[in-house]
Amino acid sequence: MIAAIAYFVHRRTKAQQAGAAREQQQAANRQIPVVEAQVQKKDVPIFLDGLGSVIALKTVTVRSQVDGRLDKVLFREGQPVRAGDLLAQIDPRPFVNQLHQGEGALARDIAQLKGAKLNLERYKNLAAQKLIAPQQADDQAALVGQLEGAVEVDHATIDTAKLNLDYASIRSPTDGVTG
Repeated sequence: MIAAIAYFVHRRTKAQQAGAAREQQQAANRQIPVVEAQVQKKDVPIFLDGLGSVIALKTVTVRSQVDGRLDKVLFREGQPVRAGDLLAQIDPRPFVNQLHQGEGALARDIAQLKGAKLNLERYKNLAAQKLIAPQQADDQAALVGQLEGAVEVDHATIDTAKLNLDYASIRSPTDGVTG
């Protein structure tokens, strides 16, 4: 009986091995179809979906250095800009008026200084001849000094007015994108 069972198990195992060998042979004999195509050179788009946020590497906060009414905004959000590009314009009229006032005061003080210097020379001559008190010549010399100081103040006022007028034009400090 054991011999009969061993015979049937052996026969069944042989049949399974023969079936497996047959399947491998059939798979090897199958032909895979090959498709040919014309070669083309072109960009292949790559898409990547993901979640995230974009943060600028560097940011610059641009503020006005003078107060005034904003006349023009010359950029759109997200617009690329270069260093020195005009971004906004503050009403320049008050600063132009300050400049004209400074120039007018300078012209007035220069004219007064010329007259005071001429009078100082006269007073010195008269004081040397003892026709006037030396105090009058000294007072005139002090007036010349005051007017020379006023001329320097006028130059500084003009420089400040020019600077404020320049500050009325708000420019980009660096290359970048507005936002």
